[in-house]
Amino acid sequence: RDKMPWTIEGISDAVGKILMENNTLFGSIMGKVQSNAELRGTLEKILFSGDALPFSPDDTSLADAAMYGFIQNIDGKVCISNRIFETRLYNFFLFSNEMKSTPIAQIGSGEKENFVVDGHLQMETILERFVTVFDDLYHDQDAKFDEEEGRRRFLLFVRAIINGTGNYYVEAETRNRERMDLVIDYRGERFVVELKIWHGNSYNERGEQQLSNYLDYFHLQKGYMLSFCFNKNKNPEVRHIQLGSKELVEAVV
Repeated sequence: RDKMPWTIEGISDAVGKILMENNTLFGSIMGKVQSNAELRGTLEKILFSGDALPFSPDDTSLADAAMYGFIQNIDGKVCISNRIFETRLYNFFLFSNEMKSTPIAQIGSGEKENFVVDGHLQMETILERFVTVFDDLYHDQDAKFDEEEGRRRFLLFVRAIINGTGNYYVEAETRNRERMDLVIDYRGERFVVELKIWHGNSYNERGEQQLSNYLDYFHLQKGYMLSFCFNKNKNPEVRHIQLGSKELVEAVV
């Protein structure tokens, strides 16, 4: 055969097909999420807020999540069981009727053709547009909204663009209140975007180095950073940073 049996694009396509299935497994477990508000709230905290929850068999919502296979107990810490379940949950929360109707999701979906050139995803263009849209829509919101909802809005925006062609997942080890690494696979190309809260220049420089190290892991030369800044005098922008052989594209909103 001329083609390699295993490729990033092929695996990504397979994952996409699995995630789009309406099989009995997904039907059963997602039905539990829809009907159990306490379970739903716990899963949202883990996925979007980055809450590091200690595992307790006496916590009803955690016990339910473990029973249904959503989470597992690793060294006393709650972790989502696998990336297929994790992404299916992200999609469920992001594609609720309430979320789909938000302006930022509609803009991402309506302008998606602007972010793909000759079949290649233009991540820098996505960040540039997101900075403008986010500032236009949410500049007068308070910090609590930004901290809890900023990463959700970006996921909404990106998901609306890559839906049907690309996939994404969040690196579980970096998912916390300070930082989240989003990995996007689109037609065989991989993009790493670090979502973080701005805590000053020195902290930001450490984040840049963390992202550079993370790019080494994926054998990538270019990475992306989205920083949510709560300073009233902030200057929303996209800038390029050279760290050795690595190029970082950083957006500040």
